[in-house]
Amino acid sequence: MNEEIDMPPGPDHPEDITGYGVGKRHLMAMHLDQPIGTLTPAQVAFALGNDPDLIMDSIDHEEEQSGMAAADAAHARRSGDEYAAERDLAESRSWANSAQTKREALNWLTAQAGTPFVEFAFDNEMRAVRLAAWAVADAYQACFADECDENPADCPTHGGLVAARKLAEESETDRLRSRFLDAFHASAAKRTA
Repeated sequence: MNEEIDMPPGPDHPEDITGYGVGKRHLMAMHLDQPIGTLTPAQVAFALGNDPDLIMDSIDHEEEQSGMAAADAAHARRSGDEYAAERDLAESRSWANSAQTKREALNWLTAQAGTPFVEFAFDNEMRAVRLAAWAVADAYQACFADECDENPADCPTHGGLVAARKLAEESETDRLRSRFLDAFHASAAKRTA
């Protein structure tokens, strides 16, 4: 029997918004806080549901990722691959900075006694961002599959496609950010009323 089974998307599917097991709130915060520091601590806490346990989980995850990237950098340096070492160190710093942002959010939340938990209401927007991000990755993969010698963003064959898809991803992220900020400000207004 060779019937297709309708399975829900997994973390390697463009419509999955669970964030590779870290959760859709964490994934949303990662998209919205680019570059790191774009969101205030209050906004980061809101993105993570005003949930101290989730924020702590996020900090733990990001510190673990930072450590793994630092270990990769050390290995690359010992192997003589300075490019990979610098790339991995940059990734390690990015994860560490993101963890610090979450610490600031946790400190803010702790100082705001009684801040209510926030339901996640951004599934459609997150799905659109994920699909757009996967379209960018597909454009990069097309360049790699054709074994082009250029960086995909600079490739004469694929560069236009990469640029157009990056713009589409930015547009979807801006749409998510706008909806998120509207919800954040409405929530803040309720707290101060």
